[in-house]
Amino acid sequence: LVWDANGNLIQKGDQHLQYDFRNRLTRVLDDTLEIASYTYDAFNRRIEKDTPSAPPVDFAWSGLQSIEEFSEGTLLQRRTYGLGVDEIAHMEINLDRSVDGSLEVEYYPIYDSSGNLVLLTGTSGQRVGSMSYSPFGKEQRTGVDLTPTRVVSVTVANGSVVIEFSEEINEDRLESGLGDLRIQIHEPELGGGGSASVATSGAQGAVGVAGARGSSPSTLGSSAPSSSPGSGFQSLAAGTVVSATADRPVQLGRQARRRLVLTPETPPAEGTQLELLLAPEAMADLFLNEPASDFVLPFTWPAAGSSVTVLYDSEAPRIDQVVLVDGKLEIEFSERIDLATTAGIEIDGQPTTWTELPDGYTLQATTAVVAGSHTLTVTTALTDLAGTPLPELFEAAFSYDPTGTSGQSAASTATLDSTAATSTVLFRKRIYFRPPDDQVSLTTLGNFFGYHGRPLDLETGFVYFRNRFFDTEL
Repeated sequence: LVWDANGNLIQKGDQHLQYDFRNRLTRVLDDTLEIASYTYDAFNRRIEKDTPSAPPVDFAWSGLQSIEEFSEGTLLQRRTYGLGVDEIAHMEINLDRSVDGSLEVEYYPIYDSSGNLVLLTGTSGQRVGSMSYSPFGKEQRTGVDLTPTRVVSVTVANGSVVIEFSEEINEDRLESGLGDLRIQIHEPELGGGGSASVATSGAQGAVGVAGARGSSPSTLGSSAPSSSPGSGFQSLAAGTVVSATADRPVQLGRQARRRLVLTPETPPAEGTQLELLLAPEAMADLFLNEPASDFVLPFTWPAAGSSVTVLYDSEAPRIDQVVLVDGKLEIEFSERIDLATTAGIEIDGQPTTWTELPDGYTLQATTAVVAGSHTLTVTTALTDLAGTPLPELFEAAFSYDPTGTSGQSAASTATLDSTAATSTVLFRKRIYFRPPDDQVSLTTLGNFFGYHGRPLDLETGFVYFRNRFFDTEL
C-alpha cells in the first residue's frame, strides 16, 4: 500500500489510483491498463464513469442523491430514496441495456440495524437475494435461490416421524400447513371409504379438521413417494383428525430449521399402514420456492422401541463443515450418519471413535488430537442411516496449536440446538466449509448494491459513498 503526501491511496498491489488537484479519484489502473476513469461536477459529484468494456455511464443527481444512470442516452437505473440521504428504498434496472430504456428488474432493499443491505425483494415481496458482509463491509456471500425444497429423508425414531428437508422452510408457510392439514400423517381406509388422519399442530397449538380432498389414497406398499400435480393434496378422502405435535428442534447452525419432527400423541399400533403427505405450499423455502407436486409416502409403523427406521432417503450424505474445538474434531454432515460406519473416518491414518452431538448432524471425536499437524480422511465406507455412502473420498490437513493464535483463543459459548447445554470453548478453528448451494457472484445476481446499499463499481470493487470511494478490503 502506498499513499501520497495528501493521504490519498495511490497503489494497492498492482492497482494504481490517480487523483486530481481536489483529491478526487480520476483513474484506476491494473498495472498499466486503465480499468475505470471518473469525471465530476462543480459540487464534487461523480457525473461520468468510463470503462474499456462498456460505453460511458452518466449520472443524474438530485442534491446529494444519485437518482438515475444513463449510457448513450439509454436509461440504465433509477433509484428512489427513503427518509435518509443514503437510504435507497427502490431500484429499477435495465438489466439487458435495451435501447428503449425499459426497467425490467425492480428491487426493494431491506437493511439491518447497522444499515447493511441484507435482503433484496421483488415487487411481490418475494426474496430475490441475500447478502452477508465482513466487519469492514466486504461482501462475503451473495445468495439467490431458484431451487424448490426437497425431502432428503424420512425416518421413524422414538415414536416420531422425522423429516429432513434440503433447506430451511418458511416459518409462516410451515405453520399454516400444520394448521390446515397440508402437512399430515394419514391412515388410509382399505376398500375406498373415508380416511383417518393424524393432524399436526405447531408450537402455537394449531389444529385442523380433514375435509374432502379429491380421489382415493395412493396405493399402499410402495417404498418410494408418489406425487400428483396441483396445490394441496390430490389423493386424500375425508378423514378423522387425531392430534399430534410438530417441532423443529435444531434452531442454530448451518442446518437450522431443516428438520421437522411429527409426534402422534397416541402412537399407532405396530404394522399400521400410514401415509405421510406434504403439500407444496407448506414446503416453501425462504425464497418461497415450492415443489411442483405433493409428497406422498406410504409406510408401515414400526414396533415400539425399535431402532431408527429409514422410510425414505433421496441423497448421499455430504460434509458441510469441519471444525476443531479444543482439540476435538467436529464434522457436520448434511444428514444423520450411521455410527456403525464411523471406522471410515481416520485421523492420521488411524480410525477413532465418534459421538453424535445433540443436533444429529455433527459427529465429535471422543479424544483430542495432540499439538501439531494432522490429516483428516473420510472414506466412502461412511454411510448415512439408509446405507448410502459418502460420494467421494474427503481429506483435509490441519494443525493444532492450543497456545498459538491459529484458532479462536478468546473464550466463547456455543449452543448446538435448543435443548443442548451451553459450554465454554477456548479454541475453535474452522478447517473446512462447503460453500452454500445458493452462493453466487454479484454479476450473476445482477446486484448493483454494495456496502450499506450504496452503488457498487463492479470494475474496481469500490463503493461510491457520499462523493467518496470506499474500498471494502481496507
